[in-house]
Amino acid sequence: FAMVDTYGCQQNESDSEVLRGYLRSMGYTMTDDEDKADVIAEYLDAHPEYANIACLMSGDTGFYSGTKQILARIDRERFDISVEPGISSVVYLASKLGETWQDVFLTSAHGRSSNIVGLSRTHPKVFTLLSGEESVRSLCSLLIEYGMDVDVAIGQDFGYPTERIVRGSPSDLVGLSYGDLCVAMIINRDPDTSVPLYIPDEEFIRGDAPMTKSEVRTLSVAKLKLRPDSVVYDVGAGTGSVSVEIALAAVEGTVYAIEKEDAAADLIEENKRKFKTPNIEVVRGTAPEALDDLPLPTHAFIGGSSGNLKQIVEC
Repeated sequence: FAMVDTYGCQQNESDSEVLRGYLRSMGYTMTDDEDKADVIAEYLDAHPEYANIACLMSGDTGFYSGTKQILARIDRERFDISVEPGISSVVYLASKLGETWQDVFLTSAHGRSSNIVGLSRTHPKVFTLLSGEESVRSLCSLLIEYGMDVDVAIGQDFGYPTERIVRGSPSDLVGLSYGDLCVAMIINRDPDTSVPLYIPDEEFIRGDAPMTKSEVRTLSVAKLKLRPDSVVYDVGAGTGSVSVEIALAAVEGTVYAIEKEDAAADLIEENKRKFKTPNIEVVRGTAPEALDDLPLPTHAFIGGSSGNLKQIVEC
């Protein structure tokens, strides 16, 4: 059973047919991956007469690929399995840019969410898979909104006549046109690598909303023992100071800042932009009712309860 990376011929019919013909000449039965691991496995179970199977993948077999799901379903006693990778897009782009990639943080914003702003704030280089033109513009717009002083390189249609690499600031790139297959490398020459704890109180935009003081805030965030991908409720978020410190620590996670007062919720939005934490989602309402439609949390901090502490804890 062979998993074959076809990136570089998925848009070129003649190249694709040459590859298919070669694999058939080797005795392979062909099947295409459409994120249907169960369908492929069930088909193979129903056709034991097929001994040599090739599954063509549309991209890097080891990077946010359907390869993982398919390999988990293949009978390893029936098949000897091999994975045949092509040149990964991150290696290709880095070589074209003259950049190393041992210091690159790898992520994907192709069909999934990723905190590109937070990752770019703390890493010298971030590589991400994108989709087409709109995903590139959304990325650049987000970097502009959060005031990110970074260099961006967009790679398009690697291996095709329409291949192109453009590099510049987010403002330089946001208005350009792009193809359907894009990747990006965001380069930050001065990343913030400090441990994200103990922000002085005076650095927050305050207004009249209550704020958990720095000593309590720092101890609370430390005692939560957060993971990078934690999902956290900050109930009664006030100015959003706790939300910000949690979002900086859980840079690949999400913080739901629940706040009933509109003025305070507006302050959270301001602090969210100031501290470059787009992974904060402001939820306007009173707990526990405001929690009903949110994803299940891994952690919670209750800073204000409006007299509903017991019901919030039970929820």
